[in-house]
Amino acid sequence: LGARLARYLPPNNLRFRFFLIDLPEVNAFSLAGGRIYVARKMVALTRSDDELAGVLAHEMGHIVTHQHSILMTQLLRRVLGVTQVGDRADIYDKFQRLLENEQRKPSRISGEGEGDRYIADQVALFAMARAGFSPQAYVDLWDRFNSTHGNMGSWFTDLVGHTTSEQRRLRELLKSVSLMP
Repeated sequence: LGARLARYLPPNNLRFRFFLIDLPEVNAFSLAGGRIYVARKMVALTRSDDELAGVLAHEMGHIVTHQHSILMTQLLRRVLGVTQVGDRADIYDKFQRLLENEQRKPSRISGEGEGDRYIADQVALFAMARAGFSPQAYVDLWDRFNSTHGNMGSWFTDLVGHTTSEQRRLRELLKSVSLMP
């Protein structure tokens, strides 16, 4: 599934590698460089190859848009004041300093923001459609995973602050799928 999706992503020199892992929750995540980890529970939640392709495509979207690198650059600047890096050894040294700092003063470094998720979703839907998978299957999985039951909120619930981020994301997914040919 991953190889089929990768053919329809923007040109890059990445070699995607996929790993099935045991986690206590339903989840999937990716790391810079092309590593994608999918929990067995996530695979069990999917009902078709199309739904699993959506999960993989979303994680691939994070990687091809360089979200991990952008986050690391922001963290190095914010936490250590780093404005430039040199060779691999310099990058490794600064990364180790960042980890040591986190151990001393935990700041709960968060990786994925709402905007990052939307961007990865857009990449996923495009790659799925181009690779012959049903983008609607990803939306269905998202709805089932978050138990939103099709509830996307409305302008009124947005106004009064009662729309959850999951409902907003479902709305954006559905809007994107409806605009696809």
